[in-house]
Amino acid sequence: MKKIKLQNLIIFHFTISIGVLLAVYQYLFNRSLWFDEAMLSINILNKDFAELLQPLDFDQVAPIGFLFAEKFFVILLGKNEFAMRIFPLLNFLICIPLFYLLIVKMTHSKLIALIGVSLFCLNINLLYYASEAKQYMTDVLVAVGCMYATLSFNPNKNRSVCLYACLGCIALFFSNIAVVILFVCGFYLLFTEVYKNKNYRLLLVFGCWLITFLLYYIAFIHNHPTKNMMLLYWDHAFLPMNPFSKEFYLFLYKKFYGFYRVVLGFDKFWILPLILTLSAVAIWLKGKKYANLFLILFPVACHLMLSALKLYPFNSRLILYLSPYFLFLIAMGAYHFYGFTKQYITALPVTVFAIPILGLSVPLLNEFPFERQEVRNSLTYLEKNIKSNEKLYVYYSSNFEYEFYKSTGVVSNNNSVIIGKEHRSNKHNYRSELSNLSGKVWLLFSHVYAFNSTENEENYIVNFLLSQGAQLIDFKKYEGSSIYLIDTNKKRPLEHDSTDHKNTKSLSGVN
Repeated sequence: MKKIKLQNLIIFHFTISIGVLLAVYQYLFNRSLWFDEAMLSINILNKDFAELLQPLDFDQVAPIGFLFAEKFFVILLGKNEFAMRIFPLLNFLICIPLFYLLIVKMTHSKLIALIGVSLFCLNINLLYYASEAKQYMTDVLVAVGCMYATLSFNPNKNRSVCLYACLGCIALFFSNIAVVILFVCGFYLLFTEVYKNKNYRLLLVFGCWLITFLLYYIAFIHNHPTKNMMLLYWDHAFLPMNPFSKEFYLFLYKKFYGFYRVVLGFDKFWILPLILTLSAVAIWLKGKKYANLFLILFPVACHLMLSALKLYPFNSRLILYLSPYFLFLIAMGAYHFYGFTKQYITALPVTVFAIPILGLSVPLLNEFPFERQEVRNSLTYLEKNIKSNEKLYVYYSSNFEYEFYKSTGVVSNNNSVIIGKEHRSNKHNYRSELSNLSGKVWLLFSHVYAFNSTENEENYIVNFLLSQGAQLIDFKKYEGSSIYLIDTNKKRPLEHDSTDHKNTKSLSGVN
């Protein structure tokens, strides 16, 4: 293993430190829970451990181990965002040394490992999900941890085999993609240890995994009430079955194009990391490193197969766990390009590769801290200003955030609350609901549905009230959330479709 120059160690460790500090800073920034987080979090707050074994409310689905871990931290740290997000943050931080060790294990190069971990720590999506109260960062930890465990355990030692079997069983309870990773690892060991070395004890390991998965599947997955809804929601994320159709290859192009641009976060520069990935694959093929290729790329093939069978979608956050594998290949491609320049052109310093990685922190610093739907800010403003005779109208998509912050004590007033209903299919139905509002009413909005590029439900609702003679008294807008105070006492009778042509004009002075 080649030694790394001191200056290279310093710059890569500095880059990794930036990523760690950004993740911790984002966690401490404590942005508001948004729509998806709130739906899952309400379940965790309001249900005990036994109830979390049952199907969740609001069509939410999450691994049982993840739900239990979240519940544990709520009990430990209280009902707040910090408790909901500490487990994903810990997953991110644990991933960093494991990812480093995994790359060293596969390449015997600390420099490739430092490049890969630097890319990992500055990946915008990994940093985002490190402070998201959802299970996707746990998927990443399972993907990295199981792969490292597979390459590290000693199949000739009983203790190591038992620990490895237990690790796989535990992983199945914490991540929905664990079955994909364990299948790949099991297939790898089936050839390298069972077939080649006749180590049949590993069949007991595979048996434990299979029994655990079947029990988990029967208890928590089979005939789940959300199945039909999920199939409909993720319809765009299932690979067409016909490999001879244009749609099949169009799907693959769109998903991998989106994976490099969005999930890996390279945006318009995506072609360069793609070239580095392909060069790394070519180098492994030339060196006959088929086992490495199998471990890194076969999970993609397995996931695509599950997608084609409509068992698990292939899209965005659901394939976040593949990010470390591809960042590894990109790092390896960059390293070998560096070696190529040393041998055939002019030797480039390693710093040439470290600086672009460090450059990823520039857009990150512009994005940081992440904000999405700052409902807590709206509710805090409401708490400070609401009077006893005033009501609160909660837009239907804001109800989950409102319920979460009511449960955590951010909302403590006893004012009358009206929960709005969804009328996306016929927006004019909002008018009969709104016409029943009387007196001074606060309106809370977040996760607003857009009818088109120029009109959304928030504008429609507020403009309708204004068009009926209501008076706008107060207004505050935060990232992804708004709060209004409207006096409806001067409301005129309903006017026929009076809001349709006034939306932009009516709110132009407010925004």
